[in-house]
Amino acid sequence: MFLTSLKQAATVVVAVSLLSGCLALPGGGGGGSDTPTARAPQSIRVAGGKVAITGPEGYCIDETGSSLRDTGAFVLLGSCRAISHNPDDPHPAHPMVLTASVAPGNGAADDAALDRLAGFFASDAGRAALSRSQDADTVSVEQVSRGDGALFLQVTDSSPNGLGAVDDTYWRGLFQVNDHMITVTATGFSGRPDKDQAGLRAVKSLAERILAANPTRGKVLAGLTDRLQWRNNSRDATSAAQASRAAGR
Repeated sequence: MFLTSLKQAATVVVAVSLLSGCLALPGGGGGGSDTPTARAPQSIRVAGGKVAITGPEGYCIDETGSSLRDTGAFVLLGSCRAISHNPDDPHPAHPMVLTASVAPGNGAADDAALDRLAGFFASDAGRAALSRSQDADTVSVEQVSRGDGALFLQVTDSSPNGLGAVDDTYWRGLFQVNDHMITVTATGFSGRPDKDQAGLRAVKSLAERILAANPTRGKVLAGLTDRLQWRNNSRDATSAAQASRAAGR
């Protein structure tokens, strides 16, 4: 379900990335075995082969932290070097937690749809959809920008994440390819310089790589606001609780 992936992008993915060692933490390398392995793939096809997810330079697919389904997917990306533990493999200059969530869409839209989507995220319901605790008061949308049919948001969520290494402010991009809705996120580590602009560059680079890998595509997200409004049902509340428990492990 797309909404579950949306919630995971703000919570559970960070826990998975740190626990599985897909990223190098400040002051040290990734977790897990130190035995070098073959380089992780930089690209993966999901949603029955209809959508290709490709990472920016230095980022590879963490297959153990990703969830692939017949119709959609939740893809975790990390430093190629941290995943493989091979010092010869590439790594990003500013390591971040990158994710891509894929779910079936419902047709293309236009710039007016982006306006509605931006307006939704400025509302209480939209900010609650972005909150780890489902509380609109914990979220502020710091910046909104657009590019190539995508909407980009800089979001700060003050609700507890249980993971002190990651920043409360992150970037999210939303767009559509091949009748599938794509949500990408970039979350930086606390205390790192230039993390805000590095996050914007990272999330735009991930979006650009995905768009380039899927040349036949819709441009924006029709009906996404309605889908996000479903987030207050019991299934989403259960997912949020499970994510919180996972983050505390």
